[in-house]
Amino acid sequence: MRSAPATLLMLQEAQPQLVETLNQGASRGASAADPSRTRDGGPGWETRWLCLRGKEHGKSLLVACRATMLTKMKLLLWRKRADGRYIDRQSKQRTQRTANSRVLVAALTLKIPWCGMSMVSVCNCHFHHLTAKKAKGFASSHTQFWDELASTIVGHSVRILAGDFNMSLWVVAREMRQRGLQITIAAAFAWAEPGASEAKSDSCGIFLLGPAASTQLLWGPSAFTSAIADDDRWYDARHRHESLPRFVAGQGYVLASYLPPGGALRAMEETFAPSMEGRLTNDWEVLPAAAQKNIKQ
Repeated sequence: MRSAPATLLMLQEAQPQLVETLNQGASRGASAADPSRTRDGGPGWETRWLCLRGKEHGKSLLVACRATMLTKMKLLLWRKRADGRYIDRQSKQRTQRTANSRVLVAALTLKIPWCGMSMVSVCNCHFHHLTAKKAKGFASSHTQFWDELASTIVGHSVRILAGDFNMSLWVVAREMRQRGLQITIAAAFAWAEPGASEAKSDSCGIFLLGPAASTQLLWGPSAFTSAIADDDRWYDARHRHESLPRFVAGQGYVLASYLPPGGALRAMEETFAPSMEGRLTNDWEVLPAAAQKNIKQ
């Protein structure tokens, strides 16, 4: 992970030990270390990450950025909200637990300005699976999550949103647009089981907030409904054609599993549509074109 081809990582359910590992960078002599480059922090600096993690024990949200790109990171907001109570049916005692959704906002001060901005705010969130699917007793918490998220984005001028939205992945854009924000999907992951004709999608997504020049995803909307290979089926200028990866067992669900019930297809297609207006974000700087990239093994 230290040598991952990325500048920014936003992870959910990250263990505390991961922070220590990323902070250390590659040890001298490791394959990821470049002994000829000791800029700023000595050997291993090129693979060292600066990290912020949620203030809790166990797994939590993590925002990490390459140390070579930043002068500092600042925690702007950490929110662990209790969405409601539920009975853990996997426990023998049928233990009652609290469903928590999490949001972390960080300000990244860049060594080299990006789009005229020397500081960029990013938001990482994890929507509890019961709240995300509006399970019985969680409908009001579902609405409150979106209200708070939109307010947080505007209040901290967040430009990049990433998270595990569980069954609400395809309503993120709709909920934010209804609250006056411009939002553009920048990355989502489609896959299929071997021999299957129906595609699945992971519940994680990356979005750009405010005006954005354009985004180019690996797959277009139709790839999230069907796994049938056809080079001309859904290629267009915004979405490059990539064959769907095939996994025997992977993380994700078919489109019909996502919210809203009976309307996931329309919500997904709306997500891929350009976001032209947003009364609360119209005057923000325009982000440059962005492209989702496939990491080759």
